[in-house]
Amino acid sequence: MINIEDIYRRHQKADQVRMLMSSTWRDVAAHVRPIKQNIGTDAPQASTPSLSTLACLYDSAGIEGNQTYAAGCMSWMTPSETTWFGYDAPFQHRSDDAVKHWYADCTDEAQRILAGTNFYSAIHEVYLDDGAFGTSGLIIEEDAEKGIRFEALQIDEYAILENANRDVDTLFRVLQLTPRQAVQKWGDLVHPDVKKCIAQNKDVDKPEQYLHCVMPRGDREYGKVDGQNMPWAVIWIDKARKHIVEESGAWECPFAVHRHSLWSHLPFGFSPGIRALPDCRQLNLMQKLLDTLVEKQVTPPVIAPAGYKGRIDLRRGGITYRNANNEGPEFWNNPGNYMVGEDRIEFRRRQINASFHVEMFQALASVPVGKEMTAAEVQMRQRDRLTLFSPTFARKNQELNNPVMRRVFGILMRLGAFPAPPRQLLQMRDGQPFIPDPEIIYTSRLALQLKAIHNDAYLRVMDSIMPLMGVAPDVIDHFDLDKLVRDLARNEGLRSDWLRPERMVMDVRRARQEMEQQAIAQQAQLQEADAASKLLSAA
Repeated sequence: MINIEDIYRRHQKADQVRMLMSSTWRDVAAHVRPIKQNIGTDAPQASTPSLSTLACLYDSAGIEGNQTYAAGCMSWMTPSETTWFGYDAPFQHRSDDAVKHWYADCTDEAQRILAGTNFYSAIHEVYLDDGAFGTSGLIIEEDAEKGIRFEALQIDEYAILENANRDVDTLFRVLQLTPRQAVQKWGDLVHPDVKKCIAQNKDVDKPEQYLHCVMPRGDREYGKVDGQNMPWAVIWIDKARKHIVEESGAWECPFAVHRHSLWSHLPFGFSPGIRALPDCRQLNLMQKLLDTLVEKQVTPPVIAPAGYKGRIDLRRGGITYRNANNEGPEFWNNPGNYMVGEDRIEFRRRQINASFHVEMFQALASVPVGKEMTAAEVQMRQRDRLTLFSPTFARKNQELNNPVMRRVFGILMRLGAFPAPPRQLLQMRDGQPFIPDPEIIYTSRLALQLKAIHNDAYLRVMDSIMPLMGVAPDVIDHFDLDKLVRDLARNEGLRSDWLRPERMVMDVRRARQEMEQQAIAQQAQLQEADAASKLLSAA
C-alpha cells in the first residue's frame, strides 16, 4: 500500500542532500557546462538562457575538456556505428550452442533497434553530465512507436537514495507539467481539478509540480504480474493536491544513475569537472590578466602634464600638438612578462586535460612533435593510459551500461522483438516462466583495448620462453592452448559466431584423427600387400 506521506518524507530527506551539492554544481557549470548555469536557483525551467556566465568566462578549456571527454566515451564505449555490446548465455548454459546462438541473434536485433531510438543522443547528454558533475542518469521506458525511449536526467532535477550496498535504488524527480500535458499523459487519471481546468479552458498552460518516484517494491505479492506487484514501483503524484495520478511497476529497474566516483558518504559522485575546478578558476584569471596586459601593450597608458587634459589624441594616426619648450606626453612603461603568463596557462590547460582524460582520447595527437611512432608504439601508449581509466570504465559498466542493457533486453523480450527462445532456456520462478538474465559482454574499442592487455601479457611470456622451447619443447604443456586461442580471439573483438563451438572443434579433431588412423591402416595394408607380393615373386 502506497503511503504518500512516507514518500514525501523520503523525498525531503533525499532532496536535502541534493541541495547541498547545488552550489558546487553551479560553480562547475560556470566553467564546464554553462548551459546548466541555473542549478540551485529559482529560475523557471522555461526561462530564457542568460549569457551572464559566458560574459565572465575568458577561457573555454574546461568546456572543451568536458566535450572531449563525452565524445571520447561515446566513441570508445558506446559508438553508434559499430557493435559495442553483446548478450551471452548465462554460465549454466555456456556449453549449449543453441542458447549461445539465440543470444547472438538477440544482440543483433537489440543493436538494430537501438540505432532507431534516441539512445545515442541521450547517452551523450549523460556523458556530459558525468564529466561535469560526476552524477548522471538515464530513464529507460517502453515506447509505443519505437519500442524503447530514453531520457537523460537533468542534474539538480532529481534526488537519489542508496541501499545498504551503496547502489542507487530510489529515484525522486520533480517535473513541471501543465494541465494540458498532464491530461495528454494520463487522461482521466488526473485530479478532478485538472480536468476542470481543461473543461473551462483556464490555466491550461500553467506549470504544476508532479513528483516521479521509482523504488523497490517491498510489499509485492509474488505470482501476480500486474503493475502493483512488480519488483519496482513507479509512482506519479500531483504534489499540490497529494493525488496519486499513476501507480505502475517495472520488471527491471527503469533508471540507471551513474557516479563517476563516490564522494565520501554522499550518494552523488565526484567528477573530472570538480577536480579541474581550481585549475579552471586560475586559468580564467590568468587569461583575464593576460588580456589586460595585451590591451595595455596595444593601447598603453599615457603620462602627460596637467595642461594636456583633453588635448591628447590616441586615435590611429592622431596628432597631439605641444609647444617646443613644453614637456610632452609619454607612454607609461609596462613591465609585465607575457611569456611567463603563457607558461602558467599551458600548465593549467595540461592539468585540466589530465582531469578529463583528454590525452587518452586523443592518443595520436599526443605524440611528441617530430617523433615518428609505429602503430604498436601508439597502441602501447594508449593502453598505458587506459590502465588509469580502467576503474572509471568498470564503474560505468556496473552502474550505467549493465542496468541499461538488462532493461533493454527485458523490454524487447516482452515486446516479442526477439526470436523464440530455446526450450531449455525457460525456467520457473514464483510459479511463472522466465528467462535468466544474459551475461553482458562489451566489445567497444575501450573494452577491447583493456582485454588486449591480457593478450600482451601472453605474447610477452611467449617471447620469453621461446628460447627454452628449443631445449625443452614440453614447456608448452603448461599452457591451455585451446582456451588461449579462443580468449585471444575474443579479446581482439572477433565475433563469437565466427568461432566454432568447442563441441564442433572436438568433432573436427576426432574426424581428422579417424582419417589419419585410416590412412595409417591403409598404408600398412599396402605395405603388407607389397611385401606378400614380393615373397610370391621370390618363390
